[in-house]
Amino acid sequence: MRHLIEGGAGTVTNSGTIVGGPGNSGVQLRNGGSVHNQDGGTITGFNSGVYVNGGPAAVTNAGSIGSTSAIGYGVSLPGGPCR
Repeated sequence: MRHLIEGGAGTVTNSGTIVGGPGNSGVQLRNGGSVHNQDGGTITGFNSGVYVNGGPAAVTNAGSIGSTSAIGYGVSLPGGPCR
């Protein structure tokens, strides 16, 4: 199941499996926020496993984050610098 959060910064904590369908990210935060992928957690999507724009972002990963596309990204932060 894909996770999409709009209307404010969101937080997703995952220790299971999140899968985005065709053309979608596994997790998409449209106003910034944070994603915490815990040990044993898996997040995958077509374009990217995690996509965050529209505000500050933090992504921590102790599991697996990836894309099912040959040209996709594990984590995509198009709105600002990666740190």
